[in-house]
Amino acid sequence: MTITLDRPDLLHALTEIVGAANVLTGAAMQPYAEDVYRKLAAPLAVVRPGSVEQLQAVVRATAATQTPLSIRGGGASYTDGYLPREEGHVLLDLGGLDSIVTIDPKAGYVTVEAGVTWAHLRDELARHGLRTPFWGPFSGLKATVGGSMSQNSVSHGSGAYGISAESALSFDIVTADGSLLSTGAAAATGNLPFTRHFGPDLTGLFTGDCGTLGIKARITLPLLRSRAAHRPISFAFPDFATMHEAMRRVSQERIEDSHFALDAALSQGQIARQDRAGAALGIALSIIKSSPSLVAGLRQVARAAVSARKAISGSAYMVHYIVEGFDDAEARARLHRIRELLAATVARSPRPWRRWCAACRSRPSSTRSAPPASAGCRCTASCRTPTSRPSMPRSTPSTPRVRRR
Repeated sequence: MTITLDRPDLLHALTEIVGAANVLTGAAMQPYAEDVYRKLAAPLAVVRPGSVEQLQAVVRATAATQTPLSIRGGGASYTDGYLPREEGHVLLDLGGLDSIVTIDPKAGYVTVEAGVTWAHLRDELARHGLRTPFWGPFSGLKATVGGSMSQNSVSHGSGAYGISAESALSFDIVTADGSLLSTGAAAATGNLPFTRHFGPDLTGLFTGDCGTLGIKARITLPLLRSRAAHRPISFAFPDFATMHEAMRRVSQERIEDSHFALDAALSQGQIARQDRAGAALGIALSIIKSSPSLVAGLRQVARAAVSARKAISGSAYMVHYIVEGFDDAEARARLHRIRELLAATVARSPRPWRRWCAACRSRPSSTRSAPPASAGCRCTASCRTPTSRPSMPRSTPSTPRVRRR
């Protein structure tokens, strides 16, 4: 089907629905027509509905003219998830659907519109001492709940509770003809959206679809009571294989809330950002405020600065964990278990071989077992001599107990 790019009748209809300020064309729409990495085909227009009813009306108008749609959340995607490869589509920016509809502590769920950001949701739930199991990707200041459900996001909360889709109870979906479809327990008239599994799992059908199967208008997630204490800890590793095995062991016990890994280049970038005076001062004040005394806080700042910088600057890979507990004792116990798992990982790994030949300083083979005579050092066999003992992954100290709001 050939799509005509000049569609004044459609643009007029869309303007009547959402208002002229919310129909963007030309240069005004360009910031919305690309993701983190690139842009592909240009849309006919960017339309920003401000309510679920407006969203349904927009879908009906585009369906009447057989105009394709693509769906944008917070714009923090790097997967081409909302970037069509052909021109002539209308790009729906759902950032205007930003209302938190219901917070029900007793029934244990929260319902939000698709454009609510994870940061906004977390701040509002904190007022009630609540949280969702998954609570956002690292781009959560801008990333929306609807966007994360459409892309199966991972990050905050994934260590204990899995990806974003595993925290979805129910969706209100706008279908291709503008109708509204509810999933989960909400599919039954008069039911609260308190559970996902109510007949076939229609909620799961619409997760990870980038909006191709239907447009998420509202999302319902379960609620948990926030835990009062949390502690971070970081580990440095000499190679990817050891880091991967350590992360695998920790993940099987689900004792940490969040984790992420960085290679040397990204870790050095983190150091550079923290070198800014404002960032460094903010971290120091945070540590001091959470310490039992000023003296203890200053000691912790000095210790963290020296050990963390040394570990990061000299390591090929870093893993950072955040654990939570009902109190600081539980958080400490979880940290202790992570250390035990990492110690077991290193103890069962083949002994590491020296990275540099003591005689010529050339780089040997990267293999973790003894390299053959033709590999590794080009002069002597000294680099094929094992070190005296397996090296433990280094850890940086965790900060003292931090109380959340």
